[in-house]
Amino acid sequence: MTSESDLEKILKRESDLMSLADAWIAQTGGEIIAGVVIDREEYIHRIQELPIWGSVKDNLEEHIVLMQKSTRGRKIDQDATTKHNYLLRDALKIQYVLEHFLDDPDYATGKHNNKSFGDSIDLKTVLRDYRTDLDGMSHAKGDLIRIQYKIFERKLTEEQVLDAIGLKERWEEYQKTTGIPKEYQELARQIIGSFLDDPDYCVGGGNTVFGAAMTLKGMLKHFNLNANEGENDIIRLLAGARRLHWALSKNRLTEEQVLDAIGLKERWEEYQKTTGIPKEYQELARQVLDSFLEDPDYCSRTSSAQFGAPMSLKAVFKNYYKTFNNETNGRELYLRIKKISYALRKSRLTEEQVLDAIGLKERWEEYQKTTGIPKECQEMARYVLEHFLANPHYSRSTNSSGLPLKLGTVLQIYRTDLNDGNGGFKQSDGEAKKVSRHVYGGRIDGNRLLRVIGLFDQWQAYQKSSADNPFVYKPAQKAG
Repeated sequence: MTSESDLEKILKRESDLMSLADAWIAQTGGEIIAGVVIDREEYIHRIQELPIWGSVKDNLEEHIVLMQKSTRGRKIDQDATTKHNYLLRDALKIQYVLEHFLDDPDYATGKHNNKSFGDSIDLKTVLRDYRTDLDGMSHAKGDLIRIQYKIFERKLTEEQVLDAIGLKERWEEYQKTTGIPKEYQELARQIIGSFLDDPDYCVGGGNTVFGAAMTLKGMLKHFNLNANEGENDIIRLLAGARRLHWALSKNRLTEEQVLDAIGLKERWEEYQKTTGIPKEYQELARQVLDSFLEDPDYCSRTSSAQFGAPMSLKAVFKNYYKTFNNETNGRELYLRIKKISYALRKSRLTEEQVLDAIGLKERWEEYQKTTGIPKECQEMARYVLEHFLANPHYSRSTNSSGLPLKLGTVLQIYRTDLNDGNGGFKQSDGEAKKVSRHVYGGRIDGNRLLRVIGLFDQWQAYQKSSADNPFVYKPAQKAG
């Protein structure tokens, strides 16, 4: 059974608790922080859960008296009682604010307090600047700036403040971490989000593969903005990209930290699974393919495609670089084109990806429906036939003496280097014998060939001539 003496102690303790709670409410209006108000019972329950309670519970009467005094201009003496009482008054507020901060911590921007970008923020700065209503920092307008003043005045220590509310261990854990400052999170979201809306890809070199997805660090290093951004936005975003790149390069932050903080981890992981043609290569690819489609070529070999069939895109980029032969940097451009061809051959890029990126898919699909005479055959035939028509020969056969020769015959046996350059015949060893095989094989229509190389009319005129009334050559004009 409880003795009368013990009962009196219990009643006295309960009375003191209520008096302490009343004194605290009288001073604070029951407000822990703006918008968070508690009553006497809640205060009694919460305050006894804090470590500071162990330092004041046996001396409540004195603390009640001190609590009832106005805090305006109040000084903290060096004795433990006044320090404990000061902390007792603000313990719930300190706990609420610091837990609010630690639940979603901020990190240093590197602009102040000798802290590097992404470092944890020191306690004095948080006490001075952190506001729960902003969920962020406001210089010298923090919810706990009075506590910061007392630490600055050496009336309290950081350890005393953290011990009073039981957050010392959690604070020390936060101090070991790094993270992206909230001030930069929206910048990072804007930078990375805009990149993912219109992604770019690696140009190769170093540890990167042409056409592969970029690393976050690589993207930030080469980040560019479109022309629609305002000047101030450009400066702000480029500065943000440089800061983030520095933090990643110095291992102050990880890619995962950045992406988690801005909620773009899933989208970034999806991008990492893709490949594409780098933007700086897109205009070059467009020029090459546009030039090719203006005057297309066709397959001349039968190993992988039918003779006269449209070429594959990778074959175009592998072989069609004459567009840049006359340019001073033609070699460099050719090597760039070769990269696109290599990526296509290694299946790092698809034809559809390239065509979509450069906007020529429709024209390419129209070309794929056509057939034609390979340029190699055209040039070979043009060279031989122009030389032949300038130095026309006629049949010496008994049955056709003096009559014009057939197209296939000329292509098969005529050589321009015989008879001191006047041309002649060598059985089965003509300079255009390859073309003749395709003519005889039905893969090239003779009339179509003549029209393509611009010699149809002159060949027809030659066919109407004879040794007695020879053909007179007029330099041919290439057909449009």
